[in-house]
Amino acid sequence: MSRETSFMRTLCLGEIQPELICPFPSLSDEEKETLDTVRTSVAQLMESHISDFVEWDRTGVFPPEFIDELKEFGLFSLVIPEDDGGLGMGSAAYSRTLQELARFDAATAVTVGAHSSIGMRGLLL
Repeated sequence: MSRETSFMRTLCLGEIQPELICPFPSLSDEEKETLDTVRTSVAQLMESHISDFVEWDRTGVFPPEFIDELKEFGLFSLVIPEDDGGLGMGSAAYSRTLQELARFDAATAVTVGAHSSIGMRGLLL
């Protein structure tokens, strides 16, 4: 694809090129490896609580033990630089991790996301 290629030009020619509509950033090999490990761990953690999420939604409270598990899995240190003990994820890997959490429970994704996006990002900045 040349620099002259545009979405409208290809559309007029009857072609749709998805990479022009949604140009997703690519992850480095190291970040992909970290993300794959985190996603696998997140899936295992969340699957072990699949029957709990409905009850937790009804009560509106996560048990402290679950919050501790999230901490142990490093889910509150996703955006913290590795030099400071975090996972050092960029925006794409961080977003993909939240998507994986939300696949199982949106409240968990919001809890982790609020901590990382509002709390930790502010402190880092």
